[in-house]
Amino acid sequence: RMWHENFFHDNPDGRLDRDEFRKIFHMLRQESPDRLDNICDHVFRAFDVDGNGFVEFGEFLVGFAVCSRGDLRSRLDYAF
Repeated sequence: RMWHENFFHDNPDGRLDRDEFRKIFHMLRQESPDRLDNICDHVFRAFDVDGNGFVEFGEFLVGFAVCSRGDLRSRLDYAF
């Protein structure tokens, strides 16, 4: 619920463009900025399931859960 509130507080339209996604991706991942820059566009395209050039909250949450550590059950519980 907190993620939902924060997401919509910062993105009232309910979606992230590529630049907004990059900022959040860098905040959430504990890797070097160079490495993150190299994979960010690929991850954005994977999260943008409907291909509209934006990542909506649902796409973001499911995509992040899939990329997170833990067993499948934990990741599914997190996403749903």
